[in-house]
This record gives sequence, C-alpha cells and structure tokens, in this order.
Amino acid sequence: MIIGLTGSIGTGKTTAASIFNDLGAVVIDADRISREIVEPQMPSWQQILDAFGDRVLNPDSTINRHYLGELVFNDRLSMERLNQITHPIIREEVLKRIQEQDGRIIIIDAPLLIEAGLQDMVDTIIVVTASRDTQIKRLKMRNLFSDLQIETRINSQLPLGIKIEQADYIIDNDGNILETTRQIKKIWEELIKNDEEKTNK
Repeated sequence: MIIGLTGSIGTGKTTAASIFNDLGAVVIDADRISREIVEPQMPSWQQILDAFGDRVLNPDSTINRHYLGELVFNDRLSMERLNQITHPIIREEVLKRIQEQDGRIIIIDAPLLIEAGLQDMVDTIIVVTASRDTQIKRLKMRNLFSDLQIETRINSQLPLGIKIEQADYIIDNDGNILETTRQIKKIWEELIKNDEEKTNK
C-alpha cells in the first residue's frame, strides 16, 4: 500500500512522517530527493544552471538553496521553470524507490504531492494541518524567516483547504506531540487493517 503524506509548510509533516516510520512504515522523503537531484553535475543541477545562471551557485558549486528560494518564491514564472526541471525527475526517483520495496506500507512524504502530480501513484492521501498562526510560529523558530518570507512561502503552495478536500485522513497538528501521535497511531491501525484486507482478497 502506498500512502501520500502532505501538508503545507510549517504544519509538522516531517514530524508525522517520523512517527509513521517509528511505527513501521517505509518513508520516501521527496524533499530529500529534491536536494539529492540538484547536487553538482547531476542533470537537474545543470538544467538549473542553464535556466538561472551561475548566480545560484555557492563557491563550492553547490546550489545556493537560500538564494534560489528567494528568487523563485518571489517570481511565479521562475517557480514554474524550477518545477518543470525538478518535478519530473523527483517523480521518476520516487517511482524507482517504490519499486525497490517489498510490499510494506510505503509513505511518500511530499509537501508538493499534489502540485508535483504524485497523487496518482498513491492509494491514500493523508494531510497534516495546523492553523496559520501555528505555521508562522514554527517557521519563525525553525528558519528565522521574516514575516514577509513566511507569507510568501505559505502563499506559494496550494492552499491547505484544497489539499484537505483530497484527503482520506487528516492529522490536526495544532496540539502537542502526544495528541498528534495518538491520531497517527489510530490512522496506522486502519492502514494496517486495510492493507491486510487488500492482501487477503
């Protein structure tokens, strides 16, 4: 069974993925893949360089993610160009890693699950939610972003309400870790049950 885990920036999706992993799920981290595919000399690295120039490079030739982020989050066309480069390669790599697994419950941890067109490869979608105030508070603590940077990043993603409309399960991550874990354990039990029923058919 393949599960898509998504949510907006600052909702606590990574925490939820970690709890699912502790329960026994195989987690494929799309964010990590997105970093791996832009390492120096990788095809995406060269395409980004061709599209945006060497201004996006650090002195060691790695992509300056902070600079590139500021560039694309403030320009819709630049964001679309970057997504056209990275999304197909991320999708290909996710599929490759799914095929390497052997029937266990697999969770694709992807903030841009729907935006990147990955939802068609999953059986179930789980959306992690939090209030906008909570998102802002977490981003200030984690990334030290300014208010403008936070608003720009939140607004650049598909609205949380649209993601919720496509969800089979919703995790409300506005509370403490114990409450979040309780919700996830309940969902996990249902996923295990559904997977066993599917296997026994």
